[in-house]
Amino acid sequence: MPEDRFTEETFKTKINTKTLLKIFSCAQPYKLLVFGFIFFIALTGISNAIINLIGKNIIDRGVIQADMTALIGYIIIFALIVLFVAGTVFGFIYCAALLGEKIQYDLRKKVFDHLQIL
Repeated sequence: MPEDRFTEETFKTKINTKTLLKIFSCAQPYKLLVFGFIFFIALTGISNAIINLIGKNIIDRGVIQADMTALIGYIIIFALIVLFVAGTVFGFIYCAALLGEKIQYDLRKKVFDHLQIL
């Protein structure tokens, strides 16, 4: 496998702000879905940070100090947060999928209506 797998275009491509504005304008009717998507992503990130802290406490207070009561408590909290993360991941994937489908439908409808005029 070649080590230089990137092309010159990979590093010289500039972001077209007009395209980004057009994309955001398509999502404007679905502000609640966009908010839900961003909200669930934020919750997922925060929950993953908490999982790391709980894992640290499991090792520091449960395993190293050999405190079985603390270990069991932290493992239960860990399991609950993992379930919460699963829910937040489902939430942001659901919002992203629904948002994508609605925007695709709107774009197809606009194209079809334009073709009917021609």
